[in-house]
Amino acid sequence: MNTVLSLYNVSKIYPGTQALSEASFCVQKGEVHGFLGPNGAGKTTTFNLISGYLRPSSGNIEILGKDLKSYGKELYHNIGILPEIPPLYPHMVVRDYLNFVASIRGLNTKLRKQRLSYVLEKCGLGDVSHRLIKNLSKGYKQRVGMAQALVHNPEFLILDEPTAGLDPIAIMEVRKLIQELKKDHTILFSSHQLHEVEQICSHITIIQKGRIVSSETLEKTKRIKSVGHNLKVELAHWEDHYLNSLKSILGSCEILCEQKQGSTFLNIISDRDCRSLVSNFVITNNLGLLGLSEDTPNLEDVFGKMAQNENGFQEQSI
Repeated sequence: MNTVLSLYNVSKIYPGTQALSEASFCVQKGEVHGFLGPNGAGKTTTFNLISGYLRPSSGNIEILGKDLKSYGKELYHNIGILPEIPPLYPHMVVRDYLNFVASIRGLNTKLRKQRLSYVLEKCGLGDVSHRLIKNLSKGYKQRVGMAQALVHNPEFLILDEPTAGLDPIAIMEVRKLIQELKKDHTILFSSHQLHEVEQICSHITIIQKGRIVSSETLEKTKRIKSVGHNLKVELAHWEDHYLNSLKSILGSCEILCEQKQGSTFLNIISDRDCRSLVSNFVITNNLGLLGLSEDTPNLEDVFGKMAQNENGFQEQSI
């Protein structure tokens, strides 16, 4: 799999403030890569560095295998950018605005016509193509913003909070569009809607206080050590003396026991996957295993744990 974006120890220092500190992560071709973190963590600064609006204080950025510093106008043929606030000209007609963007992206007349037709259809703008942008709803303005990022057919898309402030129907439409776009584009995607990220993204990079604290697949991110494992077990037979025996086998863990409707329910919270140990214990002691399942943590669990920790995640490989 080819690497589309690489950051190597990138830092950005403003007067009196270090917004980014030795950030390193990669985005591979064909990924929808989520870039997450709380407000003020450094997401926008990172996007501005990647898109060439800012220069890093130190470190290197490569896009499609080429150092960002060596790019000229060619960079803007390779990437499409949708900032959190789309760069729209409200007094222009939708079609004229997109044609203008295509022209400054360097598309000739024939190609502009083809791409304009494509993005109007792909982004659902056909019915409003002759309307002034200022008269559109927020959802349609967001679609126009997406269309301008796509009009020159870039390989790499940067989408900063593309569903921010939209109503539920508009959010679903933008989400569906991103799902379609991932077939032909590599996407770096930022959102505060964590359930949305879980539905769309295959890889996640998490930034906290200007530092990259995790960059893994979605599943590995959700298995981050600080979240732990939550195993639920239903047994036909149970006696209190089994509790200490099970704890001695599992080591550091918390076991909650509840009797209900003739069964015993155990809730085992551990920092490791203990399913095999528990099932062997149950079978050896003939406790009658009626059910065993593990709650899969979601991104809300991960961020909730981060919020409880003053220093955010501990930097670690997952």
